[in-house]
Amino acid sequence: MINIHRPNHHVSAFVAIRDRIRSLAATTSGLGVGRIDRDLGVRFGFIVGCGHSGTSLLASRLGLHAEAWLVDGESYAFTPIHSARRCRCTVREWAHAAGSAGRSLVLEKTPKHVHSMVRLKSMLPDAAIIATARHPLDNIASMVERYGSLGLAIERWNLDHAAVAQAVGSAKAHLVRFEDLTTDPATTLREAAAHLGLDWDPGMLEAGRTGYRAPKNLMARRLHEVTQPIQPRAERWRRILSDADANSVIAATASIARQLGYDALPPTGGAAQGCETGP
Repeated sequence: MINIHRPNHHVSAFVAIRDRIRSLAATTSGLGVGRIDRDLGVRFGFIVGCGHSGTSLLASRLGLHAEAWLVDGESYAFTPIHSARRCRCTVREWAHAAGSAGRSLVLEKTPKHVHSMVRLKSMLPDAAIIATARHPLDNIASMVERYGSLGLAIERWNLDHAAVAQAVGSAKAHLVRFEDLTTDPATTLREAAAHLGLDWDPGMLEAGRTGYRAPKNLMARRLHEVTQPIQPRAERWRRILSDADANSVIAATASIARQLGYDALPPTGGAAQGCETGP
């Protein structure tokens, strides 16, 4: 079964039923809880998207801004398994911590929140949203390397990037393409910071540092990677996917890829023109 709020989407029937019951209970316990960002004294920004599309790198660098307080780890606070009342408590804890640290912006990164935009915006309507996207060939190859399943990676790319496209359209999210972040980090970070209401801070470009203070869960394992100098990473799919795999990826993702500004061509004999990334 598919659960869009889980990292790999697929869960057993038992887990699916259990999560559904928890979600219904969470919805019931959260009745009457609406907007929760009034009088908290800070602003909120969220980074969402598909796994392996640059969310960790982007959060780590934006979290270095002098005005940003970055939530350690992925909270999943707005997923339906948590009640609205619990979410309100979590948000207030973030606001208190940020205020105590003298920061004006709470920044949080949970990629799967891209599927919880209605709930997030109903509670924090003024929150700034940044959604990431990555060319399907490189993004899916990275997930295949991690999960070992091409079908799962394609399915996840389509589900998450369809939600990204919707967030950019309906929730006014600012789109950050992984390719732009890695080829022109200064401009990309400047524009992302501006969307969060932040002035330019050159410290965001410094290698060897991260906005995470005591990274939890997945971020603890990615700490070394996100502190490295930002460099272009396109075309890495060629060492992971065969030409046949790449053709399958292109065929399965073309429609959504075009919505996000990507023009992908099938590979021809391993030639360099097999993957073209939009601006």
